[in-house]
Amino acid sequence: MKKLLPVIFSLALLAGCASPQSGSSAPAGDGAGTKEGKILKVALFTDNGSRGTGPFHLAQILATSPQVALTLVESSDIKAGKLAEVDLLLVPGGSSRLQCEGLGEEGKEEVRKFVRNGGAYVGVCAGFHCTLNRKERIALMPFEYREGAGGAGGPVLVDFSKRGAEVLGIAPGRRRVKYSKGPICKPGAPWEHGKAEVLAVYKTTISPVGKPGGDFLNAPAVIFGNYGKGKVIATSFHPEADTFNEDILLGCIAAVTGVRLTPISPRKVFHPYQAGYFFRPAVGKGCTRAIREYISLLHNPRLRVLLASGFSNDRFDVIILPQGGEKSYASFKDGPRGKALRKFLDRGGVVLASESAMKYMPKHPGVIDIRFRSDTWTDAAVLFAEEKEVRK
Repeated sequence: MKKLLPVIFSLALLAGCASPQSGSSAPAGDGAGTKEGKILKVALFTDNGSRGTGPFHLAQILATSPQVALTLVESSDIKAGKLAEVDLLLVPGGSSRLQCEGLGEEGKEEVRKFVRNGGAYVGVCAGFHCTLNRKERIALMPFEYREGAGGAGGPVLVDFSKRGAEVLGIAPGRRRVKYSKGPICKPGAPWEHGKAEVLAVYKTTISPVGKPGGDFLNAPAVIFGNYGKGKVIATSFHPEADTFNEDILLGCIAAVTGVRLTPISPRKVFHPYQAGYFFRPAVGKGCTRAIREYISLLHNPRLRVLLASGFSNDRFDVIILPQGGEKSYASFKDGPRGKALRKFLDRGGVVLASESAMKYMPKHPGVIDIRFRSDTWTDAAVLFAEEKEVRK
């Protein structure tokens, strides 16, 4: 059975690799619409600055929601006017500085125009920072950045007001959420573009970033308002990080669009094999490609795909190492990660390695070389050649 595993996974990966492209959309799930029979067109910003696990978790929720047609957009798409084709722009965590630098003044104005004309905006962590009234950011809300406030990361407590619970459609009260260097803000002066309110506040704090004295107890954790004709909502924590708080994210989307998504959790669907997708190379311009590949794997009925930061000897049947980020793969050659890789392979695990990962892989029948190209998931010729070698 161990010798047949590479064949099984190769065929599984080749079965249905269609996925959203940058600047194009594809309905998720079974295509069921909203109450009005329409599909919610969502653009997920995946350009430089959108990084970490957050964009992947958001992509999974959106791609498995039957009400959504998902588009992955980069700065160039926004500058080209692609937001006119969607209902909602979702900006994930990462670096708001890099996100806004990529957009430039032209791209930031396109986002403002989109919302001003009736579009919806949801921001998470860095996407929250983008909304603050700051020259370097998009400036969609009358809230100001608090210098020196913040924390390295960890679980924190957040209190949702009665009004916040009503807006989001959740129970009021306290939640434990994941916080990761999210921006902390304070109410700013009223302005002519719209109004905003605080729906939830922080009830704990962690070590400050940069300057001392970064206490953010009672600081806004979720803000909601309008910019022109459009609606804006943002969280400086990560509601997408765990299933317990996923309803907060779904409530945010519903608050600005009127549509409550019903994602189909991969945990509720049987998959014969468990795959780990190594997400660390997904930085810079590689983020869109990696998320596109991840979505294609999510729709594969044979694989339950989870994000992986390394090798587990008992968790995964196959590990997928995508193209890019060679520094992320150098540690697999020697040391603890190299030993974990060999143990994984020796017990029958399979590694599907991209070109940038192959140079750090040991010679082993469980390692299959996958040559990535610009618009395809795998090079079938190389894949089948590897299968023949394994069969010998």
